[in-house]
Amino acid sequence: MEKLRDESGETVVLGVRMRNQDVKRCAKLVSLQAVRYDTTRETQMPAYCTAMGRVLLAYAEPGVVDAYLARLQPERLTPRTVTDRAALRGLIEAARRDGYAISDEEMVLGGTGIAAPVRTRSGRVEAAINLGVVTPRYAANRERMIGLVVAAARQLSFRMGHMSAVESAAA
Repeated sequence: MEKLRDESGETVVLGVRMRNQDVKRCAKLVSLQAVRYDTTRETQMPAYCTAMGRVLLAYAEPGVVDAYLARLQPERLTPRTVTDRAALRGLIEAARRDGYAISDEEMVLGGTGIAAPVRTRSGRVEAAINLGVVTPRYAANRERMIGLVVAAARQLSFRMGHMSAVESAAA
């Protein structure tokens, strides 16, 4: 997490999925920049409008996303919050396909989240690592930040014992 914070200059958060599918922040390292994104660790975050939540839902057990979306009463937290269930399903599917998710000013105006899955030895996604970025810096460095988050998630997964064929060739 320190390496990701230092390379990106942004706040790093590690989170897990709760039984109700909300996201619990387990650890964070706040950016050292004067203007930075910060968040409290004490409260849970809704999955539907956060990058970590979408990543964690993307790799959840079969039926979890259907049940979650069926009971979801999404609240528009900002003008950019996606609340349409079909659109949310598409964003969750994209997170699985792409290996990362982005929430661009959906939870809070001025803040963008970029998250990628963290896998255990068995390959199961147990956590997500996230960059919390001040939106103008995200817009100026989008591809670089996505690459840093995905690389950090792979490295953390490797440290947890997960090694896919692609990663083992690179290791």
